[in-house]
Amino acid sequence: MDLKEDYSIILKIIMAAVAGVLLYFIFIKVSSINLPILSEKVKLENGETEYKKISEVVGYDQLGNEFNTQQLKGKVHVANFFFASCPVVCPKMTEETKEVWKAFENQKEHINFVSYSIDPKRDTIERLYNFAERFGLENTNWYFVNVGKENVYMLARSDYKITAIQANEGKSDYIHSQLLALVDKDLLIRGYYDSTDPKEIKQLIKDIKKIIK
Repeated sequence: MDLKEDYSIILKIIMAAVAGVLLYFIFIKVSSINLPILSEKVKLENGETEYKKISEVVGYDQLGNEFNTQQLKGKVHVANFFFASCPVVCPKMTEETKEVWKAFENQKEHINFVSYSIDPKRDTIERLYNFAERFGLENTNWYFVNVGKENVYMLARSDYKITAIQANEGKSDYIHSQLLALVDKDLLIRGYYDSTDPKEIKQLIKDIKKIIK
């Protein structure tokens, strides 16, 4: 084997190694972009399955405007469950989530935020407005909504898969998760994040960038 053939073999080995490295980084990049779909799979009448989307329910927001979950379709949205008289967790959850809202303040045409009241009996338009106003969110693409008792607990339990219950019937005791749900344009769940953990808030911002637009 002459020197020319040696160089040819070495060149092929180097090219193969470079191609392998490039393929690896392409794979890593694609994997990081594709967030999993976490929505439940449901069986259709024809025997096929599909992912369950956020159900259609109607209520009102902090401005007294009609709110329909279907208006969320076509945009990414971040959802949580709260109640206006919550003394500690809900204000903290809202304050932390506001950091996410700020990160996409100039992309309102692509993203919404929704806080569903789990205290629909007391959370009137005025109370929702006052809560939103505390955080400077009263007239934004962040909806603080009342969709009624049956609807809100159905959404939490069946669609968003987030804990939200009234601990004692007739009393103001509520148990609810501090998780945020990331939902894509097709109303499918793509991730869950602890709203009180700054690291998870940062991860949520990164993940939104993967699926927005």
